[in-house]
Amino acid sequence: MYRFNKPFSVSQFLSLVLLSLLLSACASTPDNSSNAPTVPPSAFSRLEHKPDWYLQQLAQADAAYRFTWETLAARSLIAAGDLQQASALSQQLAKEAFTPKQKHEQRIVQAMILQQQGKSGEALAQIADIDLRPLSDDATASYYKLQASLLSQTANPLSALPAYIALNNYLSTAEQKTNNETIWSLLQAQDTARLQQAMAEPAPKVQTGWLALAVLQRTLGNQPQQFATQYARWHAEYPDHPGSQLYQKEQTTNETATTALASGMPKQVAILIPLSGNLAAQGDALRNGMLTAYKEAGLQGDLRFYDSASQPIAALYQQAVKEGAEFIVGPLLKDQVEALIALKPQVPLLALNETDGKSTTDTNFYFSLSPAADAAEAAEKLRQDGKRLPLLIVPQGAQGQRVVDGFTNQWQPQTGGAPLVARFTDRQSLEAILRQAMGVGASQQRIDALQKSIGQKVFAQAFNRQDVDAIYIYASPLEAGIIKSFIDISQSPFAPPPTYYLGAKGNPGLNNPGVAQNVLGMQLGDMPWMLDSSSPLRDKVLTLWPQANNDLLRFFAMGYDSISLLPHLAELRAATGQQREGLTGALSINEQGVVRRQLHWIRIEKSEPSHEVAKPVAAPAAQ
Repeated sequence: MYRFNKPFSVSQFLSLVLLSLLLSACASTPDNSSNAPTVPPSAFSRLEHKPDWYLQQLAQADAAYRFTWETLAARSLIAAGDLQQASALSQQLAKEAFTPKQKHEQRIVQAMILQQQGKSGEALAQIADIDLRPLSDDATASYYKLQASLLSQTANPLSALPAYIALNNYLSTAEQKTNNETIWSLLQAQDTARLQQAMAEPAPKVQTGWLALAVLQRTLGNQPQQFATQYARWHAEYPDHPGSQLYQKEQTTNETATTALASGMPKQVAILIPLSGNLAAQGDALRNGMLTAYKEAGLQGDLRFYDSASQPIAALYQQAVKEGAEFIVGPLLKDQVEALIALKPQVPLLALNETDGKSTTDTNFYFSLSPAADAAEAAEKLRQDGKRLPLLIVPQGAQGQRVVDGFTNQWQPQTGGAPLVARFTDRQSLEAILRQAMGVGASQQRIDALQKSIGQKVFAQAFNRQDVDAIYIYASPLEAGIIKSFIDISQSPFAPPPTYYLGAKGNPGLNNPGVAQNVLGMQLGDMPWMLDSSSPLRDKVLTLWPQANNDLLRFFAMGYDSISLLPHLAELRAATGQQREGLTGALSINEQGVVRRQLHWIRIEKSEPSHEVAKPVAAPAAQ
């Protein structure tokens, strides 16, 4: 690497560099003074050598070729990350550029340097009004590639689309294929409104075709039949459009995955779950459930487990596919699911979590133990029970908000109203929050106002508001018991008490009568596996695994059901009302590929609990 001190001028620095290279060349090679100077390739041709080689050619260059060799050397230094020397050469190029062609080439080099320095705005300004007519095809391609890259980093990434399209005119067939994939990725990253807005603006037909195909994919991508009809119309309007080849490739991949899905149990399943690290216990529970289901059902095929905590999910996916995986189950963590979806997996996928923006394809499925989905099921249960105004009591924070959203998204469209919500941060804050939510404070204020108006003490007690007829609690059994006690204290003897509904988090367990005392009389919604005290499989698991707690038992059930579902995913998705009984609930699959779990409900009593089962509900996907 060559360096210079600030006291040296650029010309002094270059003179020293070239002199040293020239002396080195003279010392190590015979006298070639009689030979003709080396003719350089195009200044923006593909770089085939390291910077030292180009600098050595520059040291030996004839004056006629000096500018071209300097440009090649500068580009090579930029590629190597040596921006200091590249900047010095760019300044020298600026001094030596006399023709319009040379001046434009120097500006492209300088813009490349500015981009590497993180100065995208300055780089765009540097190439803003370049005249492409005198430039070679290589230089023009470099210009469009640079412009597209810079524009894609702005607040309006779609402004890069014309540059990417123009770039195709200067690329080989193989390079065009890569460039078209870049265009498609750019379009898929935009929302529908932005794509439609861009379509409304006048543009060349190729650009409009790209936008139209992206809108079509975004709006009908999860409706294969309608998409195929509209795609045929698109193809008729844009018969030679480069996007058609890209779509045909994706369609072939999708058809292969769909065929594998429809064939029943795959021959080889790759299971990406955490088997080390903080979630190793949960991963072990999942694996035990999967192996148990595989053995009990007599399934054929190879289950291969990959530790999702050991390396990036992309590397595990590539390894699994290379080793012959026909189906993937997992991963468990939300960010890993998002990373895998971004790879557009070529084999069917049953993710063990959901994402905020699910990628809806015929071969992607999502199975999670989401409290938000449980809350949606609870909302339908309350509606079926004839409740009119529920109060949700949830912890402060993101988890509590997801529970509220899941309940509200199911309740509001069905009833036209919104539930009341109370959020608590700790047990000490519960009483004040509940007094406010149940209107006890307002009741006391009315009593105080009456006393003030009549001038004497009124013997009255502040009571709960009487319009709340149901309370859904997402809390531990102890917290739920405290909540019920606070509310019961202020309950009017002249009004019917509200019905208490408890989320799975409040399940005291089958063998914890002391804990169950806190939630007596409440209705508990949970997976049947956690409510059935007479399950032979549960007894067997607890015998072999006595240290298993409620959380690990839930993961066991999730693993069991995920493998049991594999041969039936396609048929369940095709018939959205169809169900299969599982450990985690009655399982169905909606149009987005989300596995829905119908909860079982029991009333917690000292005697044998009375069982209730919620009817199937087409609830929206949990977030």
